[in-house]
Amino acid sequence: MPRFAANVSTLYPEHPLLDRIGAAARDGFAAVEVQSPYAASATELRRALAEAERKLEAVAEMERALLEQASETELEAPPRP
Repeated sequence: MPRFAANVSTLYPEHPLLDRIGAAARDGFAAVEVQSPYAASATELRRALAEAERKLEAVAEMERALLEQASETELEAPPRP
């Protein structure tokens, strides 16, 4: 069965960028891709991916390097209600 990544740069325009990752997860996408992640920092993007338990499938090479540089210690678990 084919597996697709949601391109959150174009899908879910009714949501801000980081909320689009959660929307893609709710719709069953296992991964996301983003063409222009400039609305969020690398840390924010990695946190949104971790919270949605999704992986980043495709991103421009420069942005991938920025995401890899984001410190793991900056990705603390969100507070639980």
